[in-house]
Amino acid sequence: MNKKGSRVDQKRTRREMQVPLEALVRQYLGDMRLRGLSPETVRTAELTLARLARYAGPNTAIAELDQDRVRAFVADLQAAKVRYEDHPYHEPKDGGLSPFTVDKMVRTIKAFGSWLERENWPNPCLGLQRPKKPKTVVEVLSDEEVDRILGCLNQNIESGARAHAIVTLFLSTGIRLSELAHAELANLDLKTQRLKVDGKGGKERVVPFGNLAARSLTRYLNIFRSQPTGSLNTVFLAADGQPATSKMVNEVLRRLKKKSGVTRLRAHLMRHTFAVNYLISGGDLATLQYILGHESIAVTQIYLHLSAQQVHVKYQAHDPLDRMVLSSQRRFGRQGQPFPRRATAAGIPS
Repeated sequence: MNKKGSRVDQKRTRREMQVPLEALVRQYLGDMRLRGLSPETVRTAELTLARLARYAGPNTAIAELDQDRVRAFVADLQAAKVRYEDHPYHEPKDGGLSPFTVDKMVRTIKAFGSWLERENWPNPCLGLQRPKKPKTVVEVLSDEEVDRILGCLNQNIESGARAHAIVTLFLSTGIRLSELAHAELANLDLKTQRLKVDGKGGKERVVPFGNLAARSLTRYLNIFRSQPTGSLNTVFLAADGQPATSKMVNEVLRRLKKKSGVTRLRAHLMRHTFAVNYLISGGDLATLQYILGHESIAVTQIYLHLSAQQVHVKYQAHDPLDRMVLSSQRRFGRQGQPFPRRATAAGIPS
């Protein structure tokens, strides 16, 4: 009997409880697609739940998947020695899964458990706690790094023009990797400089972009973009005209990291960079929340502290008073240097 009690179990016959876990996973993935969830979200669920099914064993019945086995699976994830197992974009590598990856997989499993419960199956994830994650510092690209990234691109060839348009659109909108890859040409308006994207949960939103991104997109689309060969006419295309994918965009960024020397370049870092610079430039938090597609403004507030730090650093380098040439203040010390402190009798500055 499932540890959560028999209320749900009683709604299913003993024969029904022998339904294989894999069959219910297929039903769940189909339900996700019917609800219009993004391909990336469905793919994440597919990989995670396939791993759970392999761990539980072939032909494991839903009746056999209890809370202890699910917790043991999470412990196995935390003890894993290989990263990117069955990942669509990366080759397997030695090394454990990050706490953030494990947390994402646990959230996926809990969502599956909630669906099971709604469908009157036993929920083996009740009481499952998400693992603690270490606090991280949100990083951003410096102006100099952005200049190096864009400066190393040859916009007179197809690959360079496409990469330039991708980077400038990332930095001008802060959209997610999947949103950029799947953005359709019909949803791009270069005249008003707006792009409609499909966000998480199938929620659409319209994001604006600036002049540099508009010029870069215009150049790529009018001169270098291939003719589409697939049914989906995405903004960005592969060299053979096939629609863009997240894997393709990641490959563009991988090559750009090597060429520019900015080895920490990735899509989410450009999203952070946009958010922080938007606030520094005077943007408000509520608008930023909408542009980024955050459901809760609490998620967006992470950028407030970081933007304040960036403002402080930039202020120190550009303090207007320190940059003035004031002959009346020369007798107090060299212009732009800290005011000399008096020493106490013990020789310690007061």
